[in-house]
Amino acid sequence: MDKNFKENGESTIFSAPAPHNDKPTKKGGKNAKTIILAVLCLLVSIGVLCVVLFLIPSKEDANTDNTTSATNCTEENIEEVNYTDKNGEEFKFIRISTPNFNTKGYSWVIDGIEAEKQDKNTANELVEYACSLSGIKMDDTENDIYGFSSPQAIISFSDKEDDYTITVGSTVGTDSYIKVSGKKGGIYRIDRETAEKLIKGKLDFATRDAYSIATFKTDVSAYKSSGGSLERFDLLELESKDYTLSFTLNENELTKNYSKFLLSGKYSENGDKLFSVFTDTLYIDGAYSYFDDSASIEKAGLNNPDFTLSLKVGSETKWFKFKSVDDTFCAVLSDDRHLITRVKKENIPFWELERSDYLYKSLLPFGADDVAALNTDFNGKSSSLIAKESADKISEILESIKTLNPEYASDTNGGAALLKMEFTLSDNTRENITFYSTDTTKIYVETNSFSGVISSTAFARLKKIIESI
Repeated sequence: MDKNFKENGESTIFSAPAPHNDKPTKKGGKNAKTIILAVLCLLVSIGVLCVVLFLIPSKEDANTDNTTSATNCTEENIEEVNYTDKNGEEFKFIRISTPNFNTKGYSWVIDGIEAEKQDKNTANELVEYACSLSGIKMDDTENDIYGFSSPQAIISFSDKEDDYTITVGSTVGTDSYIKVSGKKGGIYRIDRETAEKLIKGKLDFATRDAYSIATFKTDVSAYKSSGGSLERFDLLELESKDYTLSFTLNENELTKNYSKFLLSGKYSENGDKLFSVFTDTLYIDGAYSYFDDSASIEKAGLNNPDFTLSLKVGSETKWFKFKSVDDTFCAVLSDDRHLITRVKKENIPFWELERSDYLYKSLLPFGADDVAALNTDFNGKSSSLIAKESADKISEILESIKTLNPEYASDTNGGAALLKMEFTLSDNTRENITFYSTDTTKIYVETNSFSGVISSTAFARLKKIIESI
């Protein structure tokens, strides 16, 4: 019989369809449990792996707990320290006695430079750090990343028990590298802040002691107040490339309250900012040179200074020279400090002032209570006011003059006089102010101490008051 047919003749190829089951089939029962179990196993495995990785540190991490001493020497046994700074300049520090400076009783200074020109704290800190360095011991195989082929500093010394040479290499992020020769020699990784204590330039050790109040070799007690501060002088001069200003003290008891300094015999402003350079503290920010020889002066440009400020007191003259270096700093040289210092311009009281800023722009250096009488000449009409009788009117006139806001002008006027005013003060001195016409909308004004221009609108307000007299 053909194998494709049953005995009863039914075909084995085309079988009857399987009976249909109307009941819903359960899905994911056993399979879902299997999947959840697999996910849980995977998470546990990842957790175990993380724990293993955390507990088994890398070589770099293993070192972080192995901070060791790189130098451990006795500073008191060191006689000198040889140093190559960040600019490649070589010099040495020597130890000097400073019993009144610190508890150690000694300090480190650069050999060959006067101690008073140096900041002992900076040198002391460098040697102190060099004697007690610690870090992470690295593989002794040198690596370009260490930067020892172009060191930032080299420090060498002996403490009688060992010879040390510390080579400060490169800084990468928060880490720096040093190479130490000696009993504990090797390559160490140290923190950046420590390395910065070791990396200096020669001028970083210059004094930062501020210029203090001027001192004199002769007796100048006659120029001082009862409290001992300098309050008088014979001559104060400011010399620039374009002008020279000479100041003296105003001896008039009435007007010196308004203008303490006279500029070429006339009232002035801002003279106190010049005088304060000699009577107050002038802060410095370092130095450009330890020396004031001709070569150093020329290099700093102080052979052609922007300003020379001098003060004559009795037989002595004190002076400062100033030269701009950049937008922030200027080089400064003084008669009694033989190094060239670096000073911020913002610390120099007069640096931003111009010549016109020293002129007295209030026009009249007195108040209404100081006036005894006022004479005016306006359009050919003369008037007189006596203070006892016309105090209010004089006050009104002075208040108007205060609002004129004159601008400095050095050119003389050729116009006709519009208004002349003569004030007689209570000490019988006289102060004059005259207004002139010009070929512009400005009015030219001249006093005993000032010449400049005002607006015609401002003059109109004053003129209206004068017309009412």
